[in-house]
Amino acid sequence: MRLSRTSAALSVFAACLAAGLLALPASADYGGRLPTFRNLFKEAVQNVRSRPDFKRAVMLEVDGYSKNRQPVRRARGIVRVRFVFNNQATPHSKFDSAFIRYGPPPTRFGPVHGVGQPFVEDRQIPHAPNMSLQHAVKDLRHAGFQARFADVTLRKPLEAGKTHPLYIFGLGKKSGRFVAVDTVTHEVHPL
Repeated sequence: MRLSRTSAALSVFAACLAAGLLALPASADYGGRLPTFRNLFKEAVQNVRSRPDFKRAVMLEVDGYSKNRQPVRRARGIVRVRFVFNNQATPHSKFDSAFIRYGPPPTRFGPVHGVGQPFVEDRQIPHAPNMSLQHAVKDLRHAGFQARFADVTLRKPLEAGKTHPLYIFGLGKKSGRFVAVDTVTHEVHPL
């Protein structure tokens, strides 16, 4: 049986469409997954320090957000990231702090923005923590916190007794609840 040219073309189109849909990752509605926070952390530091005005900038905070700030259940729902740096140690720079943004995929890093004032209330995080964002979400769930989150912040607060960086999850606008996961001890506690 011979197909008409139109039928053959429609069959090829339908097969290509079906194959394309099956090949999409689960996070395709977000434009693709982010690289790991650890890899993004390292790349953000390299990117910022490559500029003469930010040679000695050190990470202070990493803020991740979901698409349109809609609540998500998993780490892969975080598609935008802002990296904040302390730049006070860079000699002759007019900027005390800086930030750079990443995402959502396929968008990569944007330009470095210098800020004349210091960013306060955080201790420096000289290296990316070993704990991944995915592992922090797993710890959060194991501790009984099942609510969705639209944002997560990696920071090392100035608070006494907080010696390790924390992943801090915003568990909904209605509850106003924040829960921290310690990147070293894996302890989970409300803030």
